[in-house]
Amino acid sequence: MPESPADDKPNFPSLPIVTPDVNRRGLRERYGLLYYLALIGLCLLTTLILNFGYGVWLLRDVWTDVSTLYDPGRPEVARIEAARRIAATPSLTDPQRWEFLRGWLGNLPKPARFVLAEGLTADVLANDVGGYANTVATSDSLPDWLRLLLMRPMALAASDRIAIPRAPLDTLLGWNDVDIRLWAAYTIALMRDGDPKALGDLVTAASKPGPGHELAKRLLAAARAQPKDRLRLLNEAAAWQRAHRADFDEIWKDWKIVDGHVTHIEPTMPESATKK
Repeated sequence: MPESPADDKPNFPSLPIVTPDVNRRGLRERYGLLYYLALIGLCLLTTLILNFGYGVWLLRDVWTDVSTLYDPGRPEVARIEAARRIAATPSLTDPQRWEFLRGWLGNLPKPARFVLAEGLTADVLANDVGGYANTVATSDSLPDWLRLLLMRPMALAASDRIAIPRAPLDTLLGWNDVDIRLWAAYTIALMRDGDPKALGDLVTAASKPGPGHELAKRLLAAARAQPKDRLRLLNEAAAWQRAHRADFDEIWKDWKIVDGHVTHIEPTMPESATKK
């Protein structure tokens, strides 16, 4: 009987399965210096995120006050009190307060706008001197009483010899409100380039009775004072102005600040109405 073809196949010995060596080096060996740079970058990123989160947590009360300030559904006294706290918060900058003020300008209670504006200093001009001056001089949304309050930071900046563009100051120098004209004259007279005519306008207004006479005397005294005394004299002029402006009285007729807190003044009933 012939052999089958299968019987002709050679029988090979079984071979072991050979597997290549797997690269078992760790990340440090594989990437070298890049590994350590990645770790440093991760640590820096984590630190930045934690620092940002901590900053937000520290300002949680500020954001609560900002929310209250902008919420027309909150009681008016709460919104004014929130503005007072924002004006007094040392962790906020004047440019930030300025943004809070003009962001919702027409929707804020007048006393809230007053408190925010009154708390501004020369620092509000730090980021954009020309932009601030142009806004004060040309914005149609600013009533004169608020425009007047916003003049003080420019006067403070001029006292430090900070140059302010003349065009907006010249606009304010021709304003209908005499007090605005006087603050503009002081600012122009004290800037680095100065202006003897502006100082002369203060001298003229201070030397004769008439509208602005008392304020002009105080601003002239500040202009002629030593630099170390100017801030005090300007603050005294602003305080006198606050006590004698009829439109300021109208804003605060229903409100007063007691022990640093805003309080609503309850209207008094006429004596005849209380009698039965």
